[in-house]
Amino acid sequence: MVIKYLEFFIFFEVMCIYTNAIVINSIDKKVITDDSTPRLFYIKENSGLVHVSSFESGIVSRLQHGEHAVAVDYHYPMNLLFWTTSTGIVYSCSLYQLKNVTRVYSDDNWQPVSFAVDYLSDRLYILDATTNTLRLLGLDGQHPIILAVGARYFQPTHIELDSNQGYVFLFDDRYGHILRMNIDGSKSILLNPYSCKIKNHGVKITLDRINKRIIVASRIHKKIFTIDYNGNILNTVLEPQNGVLSMSITRNHLFWVNAAYYSFGTSFVDGSVYKCDYKEARGCRNGSISILHESLPGIRVLVLKAVEPDNQKRTAWYNLESEVRVCQQLRLGDGCACEIGWSLANDSKRCRRIDEFFIYEDNQIVHSMCFKNEQLSRCQAIAPFKANLQFKINQRTGFTYDATTRLLYYGGKESIYRVNVDTAESKRLLYQKEIEWRGNVTYYILKVMLARTDDPKRIEESTSLLWEFGKIDSLMIHPNQGYLFVSTFDNKIQKYRLIRFNADARNLTVLTALSDFKFISLDYSEDRIYALNVNDSSILSTDLKGQELIQIANASSIIHNVTGFLVHNDVIYVKNHTNIYQFNKTNNKYLGEVDIFPYDRNMSMNFAVHSPNIFKTNNSRNPCVENNGNCENFCFALPQSEKEYTSLRKLCKCFDGIKCNAKQINK
Repeated sequence: MVIKYLEFFIFFEVMCIYTNAIVINSIDKKVITDDSTPRLFYIKENSGLVHVSSFESGIVSRLQHGEHAVAVDYHYPMNLLFWTTSTGIVYSCSLYQLKNVTRVYSDDNWQPVSFAVDYLSDRLYILDATTNTLRLLGLDGQHPIILAVGARYFQPTHIELDSNQGYVFLFDDRYGHILRMNIDGSKSILLNPYSCKIKNHGVKITLDRINKRIIVASRIHKKIFTIDYNGNILNTVLEPQNGVLSMSITRNHLFWVNAAYYSFGTSFVDGSVYKCDYKEARGCRNGSISILHESLPGIRVLVLKAVEPDNQKRTAWYNLESEVRVCQQLRLGDGCACEIGWSLANDSKRCRRIDEFFIYEDNQIVHSMCFKNEQLSRCQAIAPFKANLQFKINQRTGFTYDATTRLLYYGGKESIYRVNVDTAESKRLLYQKEIEWRGNVTYYILKVMLARTDDPKRIEESTSLLWEFGKIDSLMIHPNQGYLFVSTFDNKIQKYRLIRFNADARNLTVLTALSDFKFISLDYSEDRIYALNVNDSSILSTDLKGQELIQIANASSIIHNVTGFLVHNDVIYVKNHTNIYQFNKTNNKYLGEVDIFPYDRNMSMNFAVHSPNIFKTNNSRNPCVENNGNCENFCFALPQSEKEYTSLRKLCKCFDGIKCNAKQINK
């Protein structure tokens, strides 16, 4: 291991020797008055955000509400300047007039540390150090989206964005990782040049978007060098002796803030600003290094941003008529990047809506993830959001997502809640002291029986029939066949029982062939039940009557502490607290794990799947789809008879204890 470590060190040193590196020992300290120097914005200690000019050695203007600024960026096509503060507020103003300062967004429960502006999709990408998440906002602060980008060994502190290439770069200066991913969160790749693998040594990065390079400043190696977007080391730009606090680049210049200076053997934070002529990615030109602003005690520069007009026209990549979005950049070598909620089409030149996806919750953030057979192995399918789910993970039990209304339902310790995915608005629908919610019980009560009312009193009175079976841990609905299946724990025999009954809660049948199976899932295409034994993690399959029993697989050697189980298409998915595992349902073959990096791998129990084609009705029309089947309260879709599944009839029911219109009964 030591030999391999040294080999990488030698390789890095060789890669940096062949270039025309410039060593900064002593330079001519003069104030530059070149009218071609771009406009600069500094974040200075005790001064906040200020606008400076190379024509004068002082501050041109201080920005209102810039006292606590921590990061700054701009949107040139929209003529807007944005900055975030340590108090959790995002401000904007006119880029050139620096007037009309507006509060764009505020949150008392986050800590923005870095952000970037996407001028193609008009969004702000802001890193939150409190939750290790990436928060996406519109330029007006609306429609927030939260992406979890932290993992056990990845806690990003800096973000850079190349909108034209469709790339987001996240940098972690604690563990020394650079993560590149597409703008939709797909294809996460760690770019780890050797110099970034040593922890806590003052690495800073910025992007050279014109030449498609990442500029890396390493204090321990006393170098500023470039790597390409694949992580390959290219050339050394210069060799500063004291490290870098911040960097910014324009077409012809590189600017940086000197990190430290030394006096009589003691180091001090410097904060002086330097620039050099930087053209065609060949490094700083000899003799071009100059100091722009010398720092003074108490007013040192901590962060800088150079602004230069960019005449590149805005890319139109929306095609709303066909509901297809064109890739942001067609000349990418490894494919195009699609926005959240979209995936590459078959021709790899367009984006299409994502219909099928997993959905799971972790730390009050709801994530979505594509199936393995998607062209992008991981993607964002719906807009993740941060909502107040009222309870900790070990207190929440029910969890399901209704894609038709974009509503999330979950059970608390004594209540049922509903959350709007778009607005994160939460509403308590039911308070029930006697019920301990498990599995998808909330789905049955809210989605099927609730029908057209949110009246808690009616819901409470309508649930009494279900709880005669004991505590329910799993519940599945087969609307085409008119069946409900529940897994309930029998305290007398200390085992789980699998029960089947009709959608109108009649004709209860105990399927004795499946004993002690806590987790169940339905294969709607084959009309079969799949169950997972809690003792030995064996997976079995049977028909809807519980007669034809087939052992599918045994996951005990791979999976421990199972928290989720479902069948979709040809794959069985089994989830524990950290991963999702896949098995082929026909040949028992283990298909591996579903990769969710860079999300936090400590996922909760909540796990579901959404597919618009999950129910197959043999081309028969579901009578309850339109206008609730004209039923006053409940509408159940049932087969015409036990032997006839090709067409469906409807059954209207009323709440227990509520007087019902006679015309609504068995209509």
